[in-house]
Amino acid sequence: MKKNIKKLIALVLVLSVLSSLVVFAENNNTIEKQYTITIPYQYPVVPGTKKWSELESLDEMIKVCQIPNDVLTNISTEALIETVIDYPLAINMFAFDTPQEGYNSIKMYFNGVQELETRSDAINEINKRILTSTEKNKNSIEGLIEKVILAGLVNKVVSESKNL
Repeated sequence: MKKNIKKLIALVLVLSVLSSLVVFAENNNTIEKQYTITIPYQYPVVPGTKKWSELESLDEMIKVCQIPNDVLTNISTEALIETVIDYPLAINMFAFDTPQEGYNSIKMYFNGVQELETRSDAINEINKRILTSTEKNKNSIEGLIEKVILAGLVNKVVSESKNL
């Protein structure tokens, strides 16, 4: 009986060490994705163009402003942030009672914000952008959009941490 308990303890110890090594190896083998697109996406149809004026509904505007999947998965976080800030419908964030409600609304239909929320470096990258902005930019529409996006990303992280 004593012999079996010793064997069981030894087996548990060996399995514990092996599982720790597997976890350690997996963590060390995590490779940061190398993004091949480093410039912001240029929307093919934007306000002020003839094509834009021919769009008849918000749904059509939303559809033409989606970022193609091959771009979305290969664009750097920095370029994605610029792309999201340049989103032709970003101003819609300010049509709600609070900026957070506006952010949540945009997130429901814009794949750029959805992708940005999956990036582990998004908060850091947008924060760097805000900190290096000129005083003039900080108070512009672009500056306000940056802050709303940062607040939306932080809010998501806080919400997720509450669910742990």
